[in-house]
Amino acid sequence: MGLIPDPEATPAATLAAFLKAYIDGRVDLKPATRILRGQVIRDLNDFFGESREVQTISPGDADDFKQWLVGRKLAPTTVHKRLQVARSFFHAMRRRKLIAENPFDGVKSAATGIKDRQRFVTRAEIAQVLDACPDHHWRAIVALCRFGGLRCPSEVLSLRWQDVDWEAGRIVVASPKTENSGKASRTIPLFPELRTILDEAFDLAPPGAVFVVDERFRKSAMGPGGWMNANLRTHFSRIVTRAGLTPWPRLFHNLRASRETELVENYPLQVVTDWLGNT
Repeated sequence: MGLIPDPEATPAATLAAFLKAYIDGRVDLKPATRILRGQVIRDLNDFFGESREVQTISPGDADDFKQWLVGRKLAPTTVHKRLQVARSFFHAMRRRKLIAENPFDGVKSAATGIKDRQRFVTRAEIAQVLDACPDHHWRAIVALCRFGGLRCPSEVLSLRWQDVDWEAGRIVVASPKTENSGKASRTIPLFPELRTILDEAFDLAPPGAVFVVDERFRKSAMGPGGWMNANLRTHFSRIVTRAGLTPWPRLFHNLRASRETELVENYPLQVVTDWLGNT
């Protein structure tokens, strides 16, 4: 007779309300990740409307959302990532039984263009770059990326002198990117090419210095959303140009990737991925 609610009925949920509650409850997200998720939330709210009931969003609507992103002339990698995040939001709705199916299942966009941005940076080129660096801080940044395979800025600017074991020939690398997955740090060899640069930086470091690279770099790279490049890429591009070279597409990432390419020629793959902290 309609006097009591249907126990099988799914409670109505509006898009904006769910997304806000979901993000507020994700205490595991880093500030930078929250910013990225926030961009997708704005896109979803703009396209569907904040008061849209999530049960009414169909697979066809999800297809239209994808075309809306593409029509905004976003990079293919950006479209790929935003669809991936949107799919994860609706997966959380399905887990909570707010929707019967995930409308974004199968709605994907290839992250094209990655191969065009890959570039192996040779040792001859990096020697020119090191010669063009204005000081030992920049030489340490470049060497830690190219010869240590560290992520920049987070791992490079987090490295402390106490993490360098000169006698054992090892470096403990703190990894902010992977700490939530149980891999807060990893250990790499103190490679000969790296030791030369770090020896110079240690000799020139002021008494009581904690970090290998001057702490002013670290302070400028820590924003309210977590790690940011703080013009490191802009300055590095100038250094590469000063060295007589054309800046490659992914300035710091290609240094790390170039080191991995070298290492797998001489060491087992699983050893190299342990050193570099990737899969």
